[in-house]
Amino acid sequence: MNATANNTASPFALRPDLKVMPMGGREPHFVIEDPLRGSFFRLGVAEYDALRQLTQLRGSAEILESSNARFGAEALTESRLRELLTWARQAGLLRESEKTPSGEAEIRGDAGLRIASPLFMRVSLGAPGPWVERIHAAGAWLFSRQIVFLWLTVMAWVGVQAWTNFPELIASWDNLASPSRALGAVVLWLVIKVLHEMGHAIACRRAGGEVRDAGFSLILFAPIAFVDVTSAWRFRSRWARIVTSLGGVYVESWICAGAMLTWLSSDAPIVRQLAADTVFVTTVSTLLFNLNPLMKFDGYYVLTDWLELPNLATQGQRQLTYLAQRWVLGARVAQPLAAARNRKLTMLYGVMAFAWQLLVTFSLLAAACLLLHGLGVVLAMVATVGLLRGWIRGWRAIWMGAAQANGFRPGLGLVRLSLLVGAAFVSCFQVPLRPATTVSGYAHYSPPLSVRPVVDGFVRRVHVDEGDHVRAGDTLLELDNDEVRLELLSARVELATAEAQLEAARGAGDALALRLAEADVAGCQRRFAEAERRRDGLMIVAPADGVVIGQQLRDLVGDYVVEGEELAVVGRESQKALTVLVPQSSRGDSRAWAGRELTYRTLPSAGRTAICTSVEPHARTALPHRTLAASAGGPLEVRLDEKGEEVLTEPYFALRVPLEPTAARELFDGQRVSVTLTEHGPTLWELVRERWNSFRDRWDRR
Repeated sequence: MNATANNTASPFALRPDLKVMPMGGREPHFVIEDPLRGSFFRLGVAEYDALRQLTQLRGSAEILESSNARFGAEALTESRLRELLTWARQAGLLRESEKTPSGEAEIRGDAGLRIASPLFMRVSLGAPGPWVERIHAAGAWLFSRQIVFLWLTVMAWVGVQAWTNFPELIASWDNLASPSRALGAVVLWLVIKVLHEMGHAIACRRAGGEVRDAGFSLILFAPIAFVDVTSAWRFRSRWARIVTSLGGVYVESWICAGAMLTWLSSDAPIVRQLAADTVFVTTVSTLLFNLNPLMKFDGYYVLTDWLELPNLATQGQRQLTYLAQRWVLGARVAQPLAAARNRKLTMLYGVMAFAWQLLVTFSLLAAACLLLHGLGVVLAMVATVGLLRGWIRGWRAIWMGAAQANGFRPGLGLVRLSLLVGAAFVSCFQVPLRPATTVSGYAHYSPPLSVRPVVDGFVRRVHVDEGDHVRAGDTLLELDNDEVRLELLSARVELATAEAQLEAARGAGDALALRLAEADVAGCQRRFAEAERRRDGLMIVAPADGVVIGQQLRDLVGDYVVEGEELAVVGRESQKALTVLVPQSSRGDSRAWAGRELTYRTLPSAGRTAICTSVEPHARTALPHRTLAASAGGPLEVRLDEKGEEVLTEPYFALRVPLEPTAARELFDGQRVSVTLTEHGPTLWELVRERWNSFRDRWDRR
């Protein structure tokens, strides 16, 4: 269909079986219900008026003239009318004039698979009527006024607990992306999103609407449930529509409250981990996606109903079109006035939504390349072709609209478009990516001062516990060894005997006997001093000011310890370092990090910088500290070796990063840190080419 500005009657008309409901508010609009498809559509007043005139067999020129007369600056343009008629035809709202009495001939089966993009698929499972009735009967009480008031109290408690325990809660998400935990988190996410959609269904049904369709979408082959609650558009009350839009988030918030209570009260590591994952899914992911108004999810419909701007996205796109025609193509077009009272808001929304869509699109393309390897590259290439076709069609419509306005300068427009395309080309082929690799590390005393006995003995008493602050010379442990005490007593007796013999030799005047007695006394004094040193060694003291580190020190009482055995460590708060583990499989040479600056942080604190002084020459699988193990809530995957000890599942290089005294005092021994390594990476084109070559090599080896 080609809607040109002539007076030829359109061969299409609005289907007579459609139900049209006018809606008031700040921005009046119409809701069109398609009873055959079970679909609902929102149209502005000017758009609906144009479609209505098709029934009167008017041509596009008459429609545009009537629109200009009735709506003035808010009237439809020829390009906008063309887009409207094309969309209405594709949506099945039009029938062929005088030929098709109803819309039944236009209907195509919606059930099944509909592919909009190789990165996005949608599978409809049909009308879930009986299931919705059962779910509504079981869960409608959750939306009662009394429960909502209780919900407000519970959410206040959740907010206080999240604020109070924020650092620990953030730390519990460190290894959320690890393979052993990610699969469980994905399954949990799928279950919660199914419950989320049930919340929408209950809220819609409770307000008098119905659920016409349900199913799931596939984004990078990850399923996401959906229910069609567009029947809520017929609700006269905007608050009923807002409640329907928030129904899923409302259910998730109750799940979050239960997970928070479990996380605070349970001591079982697995239960706490599952609860922490649930809190993450019901808060962070919900804020980024469901409540994000820049995407047409729950947050968008809440915002449009709250502001009473039902066509906010459309108006934002019009503002973008205006900006492109005015400032890129130089045409003196009038700024859209459909939202004159909210012009800045709609323009800001249009720019932000467009930027967010670009970010999400390129993120999905990058994720496809990184996660699906060669297949992802193929999907990304196909999706990119589709995106380019869409952008070319969009710019063609913008160009044609600008060509009808005064001041249009094709040459200037081509130059500016060439600059935009050139900038995109340079970004893809010339500008190197600087991927910020996030790795993990931990703080530790450097150097730690070992506490070792100088004699063997049984531990008689322990004076300190792990974490106690001590000063140099403070007693830490007492040992008991009868042999040491007997050695001291024997040395004292021998020394007294030798001294008596020395006095006798002096009295006798025998020079030879005197020299022998003096030598004997000197030897006895050395043995006595050594015996005293060993006796003093039964009292183990702190070698310096610091903090005692040693597990289960009290359990040492009664144990026999040998000389040189490490019993504990004293660490100085001002002398710490970071050990950062970089996987051997990471891009680039990890050993090149020696002498370079990196950024580390412990959430929620701001990042600090430090210098890496050395890198171990060989990658190892030994676990340097249990705090990094996934089994202890850390970010690194571990396995058991033949000795039953935990080791890392892949080799890691260890980077040593000394800390300044001020920074060292901010971290405790064993504290996990997140370290950002920024390197000069490949261009986007080089990354795609690398992934494609890798896929082709693996395919050739098959």
